[in-house]
Amino acid sequence: MHENLPEHVVAFTALALFASSLVAIAAKRLRLPFTVVLVVVGLALGEMARQIPFMKFLASIELSPEAILFIFLPILVFESAFNLDARLFLKNLGPILLLAVPILLLSTFVTGFILHWSVGIQLGVAILFGALISATDPVAVVALFRELGAPRRLTVLVEGESLVNDGTALVVFNLILGILIAGETVTSWHWISGSFQFLQVALGGVLVGGLLGLFCARLIGAQEEEPLIEIALSLVLAPAAFIVAEKLHCSGVISVVTAGLLMGSYGRTKFSPSSLPHVEEIWEFLAFVANSLIFLLVGISVQLGGLMLSWKNILGAVVACTIARALGVFILVPITQKLTRMESVGWRYQSIIVWGGLRGALALGIALSLPEDFSGREQILELTVGVVLFTVLVNGLTTSSIVRFLGVDRLSAEDQLEQQEGALLAKEKMIQGLPELAARAGLLDSVVDPIRTREETRVAEIQARLKRIRDGSDLEGMPPPDRKLVATRAALRAMKAHLHDLFTDGLLSEGALVEIEYDIDCQMDLASTGRGTQVFESRHPPLTRLCEWIVSKAAARGLVPRLVGQFRLMRTASLYETARGRHLSADSSLEVLRQMIQEGVVDAADSQDAQELLEAWKTRAAGRERTITDQFAGYVKHVQATIVERHRLNRERKELKGLLREGMVSDRAHAFGLKALEAQLGSLSKKPHHRLLVRPVELLKQIHYFRSLPPEILTKLGDAMVPLTYLDGETVVQAGESSDSLYLVGRGSVAVDEATGEVLAMLGPGEFFGEGGFLTGKPRSHQVRSLTPSVLLQLSRNSIRALEESLPEFAEALRLAHEARAHVPSSD
Repeated sequence: MHENLPEHVVAFTALALFASSLVAIAAKRLRLPFTVVLVVVGLALGEMARQIPFMKFLASIELSPEAILFIFLPILVFESAFNLDARLFLKNLGPILLLAVPILLLSTFVTGFILHWSVGIQLGVAILFGALISATDPVAVVALFRELGAPRRLTVLVEGESLVNDGTALVVFNLILGILIAGETVTSWHWISGSFQFLQVALGGVLVGGLLGLFCARLIGAQEEEPLIEIALSLVLAPAAFIVAEKLHCSGVISVVTAGLLMGSYGRTKFSPSSLPHVEEIWEFLAFVANSLIFLLVGISVQLGGLMLSWKNILGAVVACTIARALGVFILVPITQKLTRMESVGWRYQSIIVWGGLRGALALGIALSLPEDFSGREQILELTVGVVLFTVLVNGLTTSSIVRFLGVDRLSAEDQLEQQEGALLAKEKMIQGLPELAARAGLLDSVVDPIRTREETRVAEIQARLKRIRDGSDLEGMPPPDRKLVATRAALRAMKAHLHDLFTDGLLSEGALVEIEYDIDCQMDLASTGRGTQVFESRHPPLTRLCEWIVSKAAARGLVPRLVGQFRLMRTASLYETARGRHLSADSSLEVLRQMIQEGVVDAADSQDAQELLEAWKTRAAGRERTITDQFAGYVKHVQATIVERHRLNRERKELKGLLREGMVSDRAHAFGLKALEAQLGSLSKKPHHRLLVRPVELLKQIHYFRSLPPEILTKLGDAMVPLTYLDGETVVQAGESSDSLYLVGRGSVAVDEATGEVLAMLGPGEFFGEGGFLTGKPRSHQVRSLTPSVLLQLSRNSIRALEESLPEFAEALRLAHEARAHVPSSD
């Protein structure tokens, strides 16, 4: 029967893609969810396959659990995670985890008990069904949210829950199935061991996905304009993360989620500008293909006649799933919000989350993976198909009405103002460009003038509308705090746009872009909560904070000192580039804001808070930029020279590609020229961190007490010194700790603090501290902390023990220095 199966698979794939394309066109025109129409078409094709002879080959194509779990699921999960806002995901991690773990567990057991009580299904089988059916599939709902313009946070909650609860459902299902197959009685030990196993599987998935994602991102970043390699590496990552995690008995789904989120945030800047759009399009296409095949196969494989015979059981399962989900969301979410500091999820969002919890591919894949000899397999399959069909067709078709009824899709007054301001700016720029267009294209004034007049009239209408909204005379008038919020967000968006321009032109490093952009997003969040004028210290991205925490712990314990030093050198170097990028982008955003005020797009009074915010950022960034320039002049000069070279090479590469498109150079000439430019760019990518360091001998010669020492002794001392880099605010030595090291300040400045916190002394380049501990080994009596990014040279007693006999002059000079400074506060 299956001798022509390969041909049938090819024929079905071609038919599915053709049908999906037609369905996508029809769904867009009918304003219906794409996946809903796909299932309907699949049902129709299934009936045709059973009636029309030449279409019977469709019946031979089965929806296998292997295809769902190892092919379709990694594709869909990775694409969703890659395009999800990782920062918003982490910001809403509390409610997402609540929905994906405790609420899923509650839903599993509530569904099972309701089914057991109402339909009479064996309790173990009913709970097993509850585990696999509790995982949600948001494809149709998220597409609706985007079409309706639903708030981003709602989309992140629904999509984030689906990403995490896929992994949770798989783990819980396997735990329950193992207990049922073993025929064991559930005890408290099962709950304890199951909880530990769940944590092990979940955390293992995070670790595997994170490591593979980081490795892949670094590998992609090492390429120079190699789109095919970059695309191939991104395609390999999803199945690799899933399979490796499963082989290590971790959660493959959570591994893919972690890898996708990491690549969509940290890894996104690693792609070359020319390849990133292609990567996004390819993953979007793969998700389109996966959804098309899955939902068509669901429709084709369903026999409506058989389902109709079991409609009571299916209806009972639908009711049980809905009640269980509603209980979890409406009860646990409010309780958790009261007991914790989790950001509020309102009842409107909760209602949409309950009704929008569609079931899809994962539930079918898990059900199909049940062993053939499992006693409740057919019953579970029947219920799963019925619930999936019902949620896709009924919930999927009605969710948009629910969203509109609850008013979640309505633009707030703030959004209305932003939309009108955007339209005004776009129209004004378009009108300004009409003369150039007419001259370049040779258009008649009689053609262009009427269009200009019409658009100028529309500009006047928008300006009048904006005035009514700002004055509050409009029915949807906006109060002053909201108007200030709009101005603040407009300024921050302008700042972000300028950052990306700097990055594209090679004037800003990737690390600086990521760090400043994260800061801007955090500031936008603060603005949205009504604290838009609050200026906070820089907030580093989560990955950076994690690295800093690990390094601080390693430094405190004296572990891997070379790696700790290298990381601190990198962070010190990035501080300059970040300060420079923040300074330039804040300055540019201020200019944009002033222009918007002049053009009447925003009101001067409303934008006052935004101007103060940008001025504060600019001042702080400029101050840090000056400090680092003063302390590390040689390094800064080299960085600026690198920036100019990087910009030059990027422009030359862009121009060379343009010449190729215009036929001005041959393919061969382009290839050779591009290779030479990329080689030069590759050499620039190595950051000159070594230029942050200082030469110990030259520094010792600057110190009054040591300058008279013989050159050979200075050389020996210099060789024994270890360079240490500290970021501003870091503690160098702690009061009370035992230490026998002498520290010389090479770059930056440090403060010697009393136990009360009072600053006793500030030391700069060419000064030293710690000579008392070096000479006597007594515990430190004061704390020393770095005021600016600093490079210190450490000379420990152990490092020169073998040289003590040949260094009597140094010991004497140090003793005299200690006696002379006896009245000066120190850290000894």
